[in-house]
Parts: sequence; C-alpha cells; structure tokens
Amino acid sequence: METTNKPILRIFSKRMDDLQMRAQVLLWLELRSKQMMGYTFIQERSIDQMKFDFFCADLMLGIQIYERPQGKRSAEVPQGITVFRFTAEQICEEMQEVLRHIENYIQYYERR
Repeated sequence: METTNKPILRIFSKRMDDLQMRAQVLLWLELRSKQMMGYTFIQERSIDQMKFDFFCADLMLGIQIYERPQGKRSAEVPQGITVFRFTAEQICEEMQEVLRHIENYIQYYERR
C-alpha cells in the first residue's frame, strides 16, 4: 500500500518556489540598471530552445537559476553563448561569490 502526504509535498513545493523566486529577485537587484560593471541584463529570455533567467546580449552571457543542482542538460547551448548555472541556494547564501564569478567573466570578456 502506497501512501503520500500531499499537504507536505505542497508545502515543500511552495518552499522551493519561494526560494527560486527569492533568488531571482536578489540577483535581479544586483544586475538591473547596469549595476553589473555597466552591462545591461534583461530578465526571462529564451534563445532557441534554452530559457535564461537573465541574459546580457553584449556579453552573450545567460544565467540560469535552479532549485537544486542539475544533472544532464536537456537543451543544447546556442553557439556563442556562455551559460552560468547557479542554484537558488547559492544565490541566497553565497551572493558575493556568485557576483564575483560574473565579474570575473566580464573582466575576461573585456580582455579578449
């Protein structure tokens, strides 16, 4: 006999949705209005089959946020785009490290 506790699953799902939303808002507060070294990032961008939570066309940089680390990627990365994938937990708990990672990429991109 299989039993499931749907109310607990709903609470867990809601908590993960809340974490995902919180991570998106926190990162957006750091990226909006050219705050990231003068570059413009936009929210919710799809290119080919791939969805990005944030995208910078000048840098060809897409950022995806996941609830938990992902295994195999289902969509192929469009040619010429660099993709950063962060967990919602990384963004909420290690924001400075996430921002440093993005800044390091920008510095590398500008030196090319």
